[in-house]
Amino acid sequence: MLRNTHLYNHCDLSQQIIKPHYKTKQIRNRISYQQWKVLIGELKKVNSTEEIARLMWFHMDDRFMFNTGKQSAFEAESMEQALLDISKKNP
Repeated sequence: MLRNTHLYNHCDLSQQIIKPHYKTKQIRNRISYQQWKVLIGELKKVNSTEEIARLMWFHMDDRFMFNTGKQSAFEAESMEQALLDISKKNP
């Protein structure tokens, strides 16, 4: 079983996860900030859960979060199957 699979269900997602410890200028100079800024901007343009999931996959893949091409393909395949399974339950 996956650990913390539904951790977000116990959190108030409308609240900040963490209070900033560093100055705004320092945060904005981070590579991670630039990546989050692009992702959040792109999320505002999508229209469906499927598009959000695929956008997240592309961003994770671009950051080498899957480590190998084979794992990247496994993750994409698993995501697409999960999207199909969920859409069949909720037409």
